[in-house]
Amino acid sequence: MENKIIYVVTQGEYSDYHIKGVYESKELAEEIYGVGCDIEEWTLNTDINEHRQGLKRFGVFMGKDGNDTRILNYWIHDRSPRDVIREYNKIGLRATFEMWARDESHAIKIANERRVQLIANGQWVK
Repeated sequence: MENKIIYVVTQGEYSDYHIKGVYESKELAEEIYGVGCDIEEWTLNTDINEHRQGLKRFGVFMGKDGNDTRILNYWIHDRSPRDVIREYNKIGLRATFEMWARDESHAIKIANERRVQLIANGQWVK
């Protein structure tokens, strides 16, 4: 299945952020909303392979020492968890990890491996 690109016109920030329209081409979005409007490029069906392999999306909240671990019942980012820049968000001495996993135990194992790697690389600042 080929991944299709769509163009999403957005406006606002934080709680005021919203979608104004979705188009099949950037040119059409600009024609309707004007050049310079906020247009995001989204790829449809990006995670279809993981889904077909029986994996589910998980978020795991974990302390630097591996304690204070819990599964999140929501997804932090609207993008794929494979993006390394987005897979971890420092919150004090805790981090939020996002991934595809078989179940909660598998998600915690993946988060712990990422936690250890971040510490080893000196990326966990506090």
